[in-house]
Amino acid sequence: MSMKWKLLTRTAWPYRRELITLVAASLTGIIINLLRPWPLKLILDCAIGSQPLPAGLQWMPSAKNSSGSFGLILSLSAASVLIYLAWESVKAWELFVRAGLGRRLDYSLGARLFAHLQRLSLHFHSQHSSGDLVKRILKDSSCLSQLLLGVVLPNLISLASLLMMGFVLWRFNPPLTLLVSVVMPLYLVLIRIFHPAMASASYAYEVLEGQRLGQAEQVLASLPVVQAFNRPPIERRRYHRLSNHSFALFRIANQIQSYFVFSIGSVSAMGNALLLLGGGLQVVAGTMSVGTLTVFVAYLAAIYGPLESLTESAAGFAAAIAQASRVVELLDFQDQPPDPANPRALPMQRATGRVTFDHVHFAYSDGREVLHDLNLDVMPGEVIALVGPSGAGKTTLMSLLARFYDVSAGRILVDGIDLRHLSLADVRAQVGLLLQDPMMLPLSVEDNIAYGNPHATKNSIERAAEMAQAVSFIKRLPNGYKTVLDASGSSLSGGEKQRLSIARTILRDAPILILDEPTSALDASTESELMRAIQPLIATRTTFIIAHRLSTVRRADRIVVMDSGRIVEIGHHQCLLSQGGLYSRLCGAELR
Repeated sequence: MSMKWKLLTRTAWPYRRELITLVAASLTGIIINLLRPWPLKLILDCAIGSQPLPAGLQWMPSAKNSSGSFGLILSLSAASVLIYLAWESVKAWELFVRAGLGRRLDYSLGARLFAHLQRLSLHFHSQHSSGDLVKRILKDSSCLSQLLLGVVLPNLISLASLLMMGFVLWRFNPPLTLLVSVVMPLYLVLIRIFHPAMASASYAYEVLEGQRLGQAEQVLASLPVVQAFNRPPIERRRYHRLSNHSFALFRIANQIQSYFVFSIGSVSAMGNALLLLGGGLQVVAGTMSVGTLTVFVAYLAAIYGPLESLTESAAGFAAAIAQASRVVELLDFQDQPPDPANPRALPMQRATGRVTFDHVHFAYSDGREVLHDLNLDVMPGEVIALVGPSGAGKTTLMSLLARFYDVSAGRILVDGIDLRHLSLADVRAQVGLLLQDPMMLPLSVEDNIAYGNPHATKNSIERAAEMAQAVSFIKRLPNGYKTVLDASGSSLSGGEKQRLSIARTILRDAPILILDEPTSALDASTESELMRAIQPLIATRTTFIIAHRLSTVRRADRIVVMDSGRIVEIGHHQCLLSQGGLYSRLCGAELR
């Protein structure tokens, strides 16, 4: 078994007791099912016919007179009811256990996928549709329950049923058992013919369904742009094309399955015809009783049921494998920086804030190098502004500091320790982020502020809000700190969302701070207010500010100018202006 498929078996292992219970219930059902034809056989052969009762049933009423015949029929009828009730009870219990186990497997694998997706890099998420990823979590995660409960377990139970009933039939009549067995290899031939086509069609359908959901998610997430550019008719046609293509693939997969099921039924009909022919001739010849033929017919139907289940499960297997392939493809994908085997610990579990970039190079997975031999030493409490044209590598450099990626060559040191020697949790605990887009979650205001510090007290939350100058507008909200925001925080202005983001970062209390264009979307007045709100945040922290505006940059202790993945200038505002280099040209462009 490949490593990636072991990921699925590890998910199922905690539920082994429920699986054992399900197997036990199924085997009990098979044994009870073996008894179901016997009351009818005894009525036909012993109550209506003239055969004696088997040795173990001599205690039952005799069938040699009318009153004994009535008593025997009554007893056997009651026995058939008891057998039926026992069988239904076992099946009901099996259904109950199966339903609960199926949901647990679905939720467990979905949770595993959800946790794994949160660990993957931002680069991965930028290249994958969130709609497709959500489909894998909510729908494709059912593949494990489908494989175990819809394919593997039914096939094992069907195989056990075949062996038990085949043994009984052989004991009854070996020649007739051999006769009806000649059709069984045809089931394997049909699986060999139809399964590849079913698997291919099912996988293509699942992939296209992911694309369809991804397109819907993209349009809804970008609705203002879609409406502003009058794109709804075009997007609707695009969605219809995807839906029609998806439906066409669904019909192809369903058509193949229909042909497969029809072929299986035809083989079963051939087996029944052989049984009626051979068994009928033996009854006419007097070598088999009518009751025995009845049991044979019932058992053969019970055999063909598992056989059809074994073969028809190939259709379900194809669909489940298609979904499982998408799940293990995701679980097998690893692009997050690995934790070291023996991570080092920072003194007092908190950095002083000294950051050193030592001959740093970075290239993406496609081999394209975007940072080239960067060297920079930042002292604790220093404010560094990173400026440069778009694509210069500013955000990439800060992503390396937060260890969203690892350097391709060189080192990034925090207090003299290589980031790769620290655990990811320790690295992230030292870095606070304030982004250009202050994302709000559909939680209360206080929960949004405390998102990076879930154990924060009410007093500390309110103190952080006060430092971020957010108290005045929070008090105007319907329920104050208890007001629940919508998913995008649309009830708040850009400046208000940014203040909540500042409060969240203050409460995070990380010694290293990254401000990524925190005021670029704001007007000059709001920017001035927010910069005053940020001052308490940066006063005691090592701070990196990615910005274009002079009003933000000139306050830095040092300005680092980047271009094409290299540091081309370092200095103070006035010094860099006087040099007439790239920084001077950028400032001139802004003033114009």
